[in-house]
Amino acid sequence: MSRSIMLKKCSAPQKKHASALGNVQFCFGEPASLTDHAGAFSAAVVNMVLHHVPDPERLILEVARLLAPSGHLVVSELCPHDQAWAREHCGDLWLGLDPNALHIWAAAAGLERNAELFFGQRNGFQIQIQHFIRH
Repeated sequence: MSRSIMLKKCSAPQKKHASALGNVQFCFGEPASLTDHAGAFSAAVVNMVLHHVPDPERLILEVARLLAPSGHLVVSELCPHDQAWAREHCGDLWLGLDPNALHIWAAAAGLERNAELFFGQRNGFQIQIQHFIRH
């Protein structure tokens, strides 16, 4: 299923709930293509994306540029693992990401680490959730 079809299927209910709040706007696209929104976002969520992109450090930088001062970035991501089958079966380019690398990339992008949470899954994966705030 293509990404645009997936977004179309999942975005309708989310948009309905967000419109009731009055202050939520969904903006789909690659961060690099959203240059006219630089500094406009209060928050961004990067959910299980970084291990699928060729340059996760660059993606963090591009998302950080979209955040307003004091804007929040939440990253949920796999921790490093040795389950190489994920490359072929899930399209993973990285076998998880080191939390320290995320901290370094975020700091270089002008983000300050605020909180982190780690939890294990029964399938052997460990998930990290990182919360950063733009300076």
